[in-house]
Amino acid sequence: MSFYQYRPGLNNAASYMASGTPFVTGSDALTGSMKIEFPRVTKSITIHELTNNSAIYFYFNENATELNKFVIDTTSHDHQPFTFDVKCKEIYVSGSGIAFRVMAELTGINSEEMFTLTGSGVTE
Repeated sequence: MSFYQYRPGLNNAASYMASGTPFVTGSDALTGSMKIEFPRVTKSITIHELTNNSAIYFYFNENATELNKFVIDTTSHDHQPFTFDVKCKEIYVSGSGIAFRVMAELTGINSEEMFTLTGSGVTE
């Protein structure tokens, strides 16, 4: 008789198919950079900018080059949220005098199981 204990994992598709647990954070006046650590691996991340004065930079490793940072242009009046379907355990957001919110859908996978994102497209 088998006593296999089912548990979520990085390569388990069902972990990403189920609805995620919400996680919301942000800043009303970020100047510099902010590291956001998630308690569990993400299923998706939504960034909603709330200001019209500068750019928000969103990236996955503190050593990311300028080419590895996703830029959200906040100079327009179109405040549409951006959603990324991505698994990670942390993100970095930077800018000058920006207000934003981050909403993540969390899986049941412990963040300790997620590897550090680095390499081509992330830090090089």
